[in-house]
Amino acid sequence: MIIDRVIISNLFSYRGQQIFDLSPATDTRRNIALIHGRNGYGKTSFINSVKLLFLGTNDAMLSTVQTGRKLRPKDYIQGAGNEWQGILNTEARKAEPDGDFSITLEWTERGEKASVRRFWPIHQENHTDNGLLEITFSDGRTITDQEDADAFLENILPRHLLPFFIYDGEQVQTLAEANRTRQLEQIEKILDIATVDLLDEYIGKNISNWRREGSARIEQAELDKLHGELQSICATHEALQAEVRILDEQKQEYTYKIKNLESYIQSKRAFTLQEDETRLTTQIDKIRKQLEQKTQQFTDELTPIAPVLLVPELLQSAEQSLSHLTKQTESPIGKLLSELKKQLPQELLHEEPLPYPNIYQDQRNFFQQKLAGLLSMYEKLYAPMPVTESSGLKFKLDNVRTAKLLKRLQFFLQADTERQRLGRESQSISDLKRQQRTIQQKLDDVSSLDQDEQKKFQEHKAEIGKLQAVRDEILKAIGQKEDAIKQAQRMVDQKQQAVKIQDTKLRQLSSSQAKLELAQKLQTIYRDYKQDLKKRRREQIEEKINIRFNALMTSHHLIHKIKVDENFSLSYENVHGELVGMANISSGMKQLVTQALLWALKDVSGKEAPVIIDTPLARIDRLHRINLLEQYYPALGRQIILLPMDSEIIAEDYHRLKQYIYREYRLENSQDGAHTQPIKDEAMY
Repeated sequence: MIIDRVIISNLFSYRGQQIFDLSPATDTRRNIALIHGRNGYGKTSFINSVKLLFLGTNDAMLSTVQTGRKLRPKDYIQGAGNEWQGILNTEARKAEPDGDFSITLEWTERGEKASVRRFWPIHQENHTDNGLLEITFSDGRTITDQEDADAFLENILPRHLLPFFIYDGEQVQTLAEANRTRQLEQIEKILDIATVDLLDEYIGKNISNWRREGSARIEQAELDKLHGELQSICATHEALQAEVRILDEQKQEYTYKIKNLESYIQSKRAFTLQEDETRLTTQIDKIRKQLEQKTQQFTDELTPIAPVLLVPELLQSAEQSLSHLTKQTESPIGKLLSELKKQLPQELLHEEPLPYPNIYQDQRNFFQQKLAGLLSMYEKLYAPMPVTESSGLKFKLDNVRTAKLLKRLQFFLQADTERQRLGRESQSISDLKRQQRTIQQKLDDVSSLDQDEQKKFQEHKAEIGKLQAVRDEILKAIGQKEDAIKQAQRMVDQKQQAVKIQDTKLRQLSSSQAKLELAQKLQTIYRDYKQDLKKRRREQIEEKINIRFNALMTSHHLIHKIKVDENFSLSYENVHGELVGMANISSGMKQLVTQALLWALKDVSGKEAPVIIDTPLARIDRLHRINLLEQYYPALGRQIILLPMDSEIIAEDYHRLKQYIYREYRLENSQDGAHTQPIKDEAMY
């Protein structure tokens, strides 16, 4: 497929009929058409018009107009108040309400020329939000039936392939970082792997039908009941998800309002504080971090020891009970400990040989007192005690465990220093909170403003508080709904398991076992074939993506090899075969990886269609821009349409690309932004 002409009539910024002649040059080395212009001059309008021709209004386009909500198709076409004026050129609607609002593509496919036109006859009541399709062939044939026309377009460029052939270079990373399930589905469709899934699904449906046909009536009734219950649970699950989506939209709306009010607050603070604002903001951020760190540390330290540290009376009672527990009988160890207590500290610390280098006298005294204290504790443990005395405990411990526990309790009984330290930490936290409040009061001081502005400032602050409270409630509701969704999902899983068990039971009772077994064998064959096909395709993509990436990435070799797993996920290895973490890969490098993936998919799939790229050099450094201009775009396909900003391609880049350019347009627009005109053969430099 090669595009000959693009004709845009009164759509977006294009007033009147504007024609882009893109018929290819005779020199096959020249495959690039360059359409350039300043921001707001019509590049996005061009690419959106082409998307509209193939897709009509779709979810992706409806969601790009306003952040946080999706327009209705009718609003996307005709406008939604001041926020969105619609795709129909505003000047044309005023001057020519019954005029031509359309996008037309003329192309050549296998020697046959076709003209596809999607138009919006807004004066007719029977047109749809997707407009009407009209297809004309060079031999005089026409297609006006909308289903047939849609099927024709789907055959030329399937919807699932469009993002790989028409895209914004600034958003190219989303192709690699998008939802993995959806990306896998797209890649499997490109590589014709999804066709096997369709066969598998069809056989699976027949297997289910055959099982039901041969099952006993009672078991069939039970299975139908389980299916009904499963359907009900699934409906509940979907309803909860819909409620979460609505709540999320509300949350985004409140966040937007809060942000606007905070911008006003910030502007007034900047006016009143001037140079002090940055300093105060820095101080309060620093205090907030210190407060979080100290509070977390204080909580971590105090929580496990609070019961024993803060109730010394309880500790004393426990110590007495433990002492009673260990003094029930006379032990010869007690005598030995008494002797050691008298002699050991003196002999160890004051008699020859002494340590070298020698220690100070106060250090000797410290160790002597500590050693004597430890020996005293064990002396108490093993001191004789009348058998008739009782500790009052309802349980018994052996001497070793009792000694360890008693030692631990005595530490806390003597831990006045620790209590004082924690008290100081608590006071420090209070001081930080007080400093935070003081600085916040300074930030909120707007006394230099007039009374009306002061009143408005306080009203905005109060409104922010209210909005934040509502948003917090929404977040709480979202959390509750998400918990309910998890519960519903568990119920779905349980019911699916019950259906599976009942289905197995029915299979065993089926009189059509032979037919089932044959179908199952066929299903196994298809699944094995799919795995083999995926393996071969994976190997082909891995080979091609490494070839293409090495052609694009020449500045360094952080990534030595790109690996493609069985689910077509990418991972990266260095020259030593070690994995390279995603956090180590820059945004520009990720974009080059994605470009290489697109190139590899095109190589492996064998699909051929024009590639249209908006902002083709976004976020790419100078060296790799050269690779894209000399290695990537000239080899990407038979027809490449690039839509750069004037500032995106510098003169040096342009002259590198010039040898591959066969057609060039410069976009001009009026001050009202509604009169884009393409000027043919107008060079950038």
